[in-house]
This record gives sequence, C-alpha cells and structure tokens, in this order.
Amino acid sequence: MKRPGRSLLRGLAVTTLVLSAGACSSNSERPLYPVRGKVLYQGKPAHRATVWFHPEAKSESKSARPHAVVEQDGSFKVSTYNTHDGAPAGRYRVIVIWTAPGKFSSDDAGKSLLPARYSDPQRSGLPVVEIKEGPNELPPFELTP
Repeated sequence: MKRPGRSLLRGLAVTTLVLSAGACSSNSERPLYPVRGKVLYQGKPAHRATVWFHPEAKSESKSARPHAVVEQDGSFKVSTYNTHDGAPAGRYRVIVIWTAPGKFSSDDAGKSLLPARYSDPQRSGLPVVEIKEGPNELPPFELTP
C-alpha cells in the first residue's frame, strides 16, 4: 500500500520542476532599455513613419526586432515585445519606412514618402546607434530627399 504523503511530495516536486523550467524559458529574453528619439523629414515630423532597428550582431538577427511609430510631433518610443518596452542593449542599423495613408480611391495609397535608401539598413545613411543599459535618448534622425 502506498503512503499518501509520498505521492503528494512527488507531485509537488514534479510541479515545482515544471514551473521552474517555464520561468527559465520566459527569462531567456534579454533585458530591454527605454529608447526615445525623433524623426524629421525636410525639417518636419515624419508622423506615422515606422523606425526599425536591425541588430548588427548576426546572432541577434532572429530575435524580435525593435521598432517604433513616429508621433505627430516627430517623437518615438521603441517597442520590442510590448508597447514602449524598449530594446536590448547593442548596436543597430536603422531604417525608416513611411508610406502615404491608405485610401481606397487614391493611386498614391501605400506609396513611399521617403527615398528608397531609407528602407535599406546598408544604404540608409543613418548612423549606427548603440543602445546602452539604462534610458537612451537618440539624436534626431534628420532625413533629406
């Protein structure tokens, strides 16, 4: 006859191991740090443009990609997994995508409002940025035609 105390202890031990394994896997994400900046095109805010951060390290290329949407005043806050949660520390090449608002009757809907170079991390001409531990305030990205 089995003793109920042992079964209960064995069950608790298995539950603890399962919960511990789950906690470890959720903590495998790298820490994120707040990142703020601004995007201007010809001196004006690039409202609704999207800023993408491409990690320079090849090992990071498959992780979630930090990004931000530019506000009406040209400012942005970076998100990686959740809204405005920041980005992992590291060096990034930056691209900016900005398209005309979609309208069903317009031929210009979805048309890029920026030169094509800004959508290529190797040719954007934007500086490589380094996200460091702690809050990060990036210099404004001043885009030109």
